[in-house]
Amino acid sequence: MKNLFTYILVLVCILFPAKFYAQASDNSVNKTMSRGLFTQNDTLVSQQSTPQQQNSLYPDTLKGHKIIKKKRFNIVGYPYVFYKPETNFAVGASVITYFRFGKDTVSFPSKAIISGYYTINKQWNVTLNTQFFLLNNRMNNALKFMLSNDIDRFWGIGNELDNIDTIDYNYNLSYYDATLDISAKLIESLGDELYTGIGFRFGEYFTKNYGNNPFLGDENYEILGRDGGYISGFGANIIFDTRDNVFFPIKGHFHQIKYMYYPKLVSNGFEYHSLLADLRFYQDIAKARIGVLGIQVYTEMTFGDVPYFKLPRLGGDKMMRGYYFGRYRDNVYYMGQVEYRKQIADRFYLVAFFGLGRVSDKFKNVTLKNLHPTYGLGLRFVLDVMEKLNIRLDIGFGDNGTSGVYFNAEEAF
Repeated sequence: MKNLFTYILVLVCILFPAKFYAQASDNSVNKTMSRGLFTQNDTLVSQQSTPQQQNSLYPDTLKGHKIIKKKRFNIVGYPYVFYKPETNFAVGASVITYFRFGKDTVSFPSKAIISGYYTINKQWNVTLNTQFFLLNNRMNNALKFMLSNDIDRFWGIGNELDNIDTIDYNYNLSYYDATLDISAKLIESLGDELYTGIGFRFGEYFTKNYGNNPFLGDENYEILGRDGGYISGFGANIIFDTRDNVFFPIKGHFHQIKYMYYPKLVSNGFEYHSLLADLRFYQDIAKARIGVLGIQVYTEMTFGDVPYFKLPRLGGDKMMRGYYFGRYRDNVYYMGQVEYRKQIADRFYLVAFFGLGRVSDKFKNVTLKNLHPTYGLGLRFVLDVMEKLNIRLDIGFGDNGTSGVYFNAEEAF
């Protein structure tokens, strides 16, 4: 009931600003048309367009006589409220800039997002997330930096965990974490869609007030990283990307394989390896008149002396929505999800999603039995029709009555 109330509250917070945003955007477009300011980047759409052309899921069309101008630099800011199992109620704000470098009109739009929130549990988080497409999409550089003071929960390691949810499971986890990935099209003969690159990551984690946690507070349990520690690693990745849009793909694929090695550089460090595979598929149905189908298959594995706070974790706002991020964790995490997206109004569309996932101690013990389910609904509002940039509101449910409400920019995958 609390999650349903939160979903309605956030929905109201979206609908009212969205209404005025859409009206302001439409008025701006009409004024541009009345002044007769036509450029090479402007697209004139006729009222006699076909239903396929009038579907605003496509970036070059809108309903009615309007001019859509693809700006070289855009900035959008908005406040938000949300509820997640990890944070309880929270308020925050986000600023999104998306742009293209120089005279490059071929590359995907680059982005820089800075966001922050504060919760009634006195948690806070500040995140910088950037992605730069350069040289006609020949380079793809991504940087993410997080500074956070969290109240985390730890139920232990594995799938067979108690469903008890008391304040004793809570503890403080503060950290800073930075990730940099640099990818480029190095081998022309392999095609324009293939990127290869390198990655770096470093961070430091601090734990405290875990004395009452039945696992972290009990010295009889061998929990690596109980007192926090430092991580620093480097690796390589391969990306195959045929998506037609980075913000809201209608068709195409995105596949990534990434390996990282974390050497122990300091006394409170850890030496381990990680390997992940992320496979995503997108397909429009009847030229998006019926909808768009997205499919994601994801697995992450770790080997070596892995601190508990860096073990692959099930849950969160992107995969296995409805579960606390880290409700289940172990050396291997694997999941699959399907999402259906259907336009219901000029700037709104509805989504429904379903997924299954599980963790395992070793890859050889991976099984498709007793998978944890996730399902839910979501609403999207299109901030920018040309670039197809959306804000999303999702409510997800899992087993044993767990659930969560999520508010964010861009799609879950």
